[in-house]
Amino acid sequence: MKYITDIYYSSQNEPYEKASGYIVDEGSIFRIGFTTLEYGFEVKNDNGKISVIRTGEQAYTINLSKTPSTFNLTTPYGILSYKTQLISFSNEKKNSSCSITLVYSLTDNTNHTQKNTLKLRGMIK
Repeated sequence: MKYITDIYYSSQNEPYEKASGYIVDEGSIFRIGFTTLEYGFEVKNDNGKISVIRTGEQAYTINLSKTPSTFNLTTPYGILSYKTQLISFSNEKKNSSCSITLVYSLTDNTNHTQKNTLKLRGMIK
């Protein structure tokens, strides 16, 4: 089932922002995302394979797992390479709402590591 809904999202414990978005729940595949005028953003769980997908000017896909992996980000200044690792993922479904919390690490080419926390929630209408 696909639900069109307002999505409330936060990154790095910033205040929640609201965007027009969607929740797709097809059993083994769960997606929650939104679009703004500048970009789109989605978190996807496909049979336990977690992905963060951003569309727009700085588009990227991060495939997350408990095993460290790498991905490249193309910027106007060149290609940046990152190492990433899934720390935790939780998906809470209730009768009329869904929320996810995703925590993962990013390590740049100078070996600086930061922990990223994403939270998205939406009402199912």
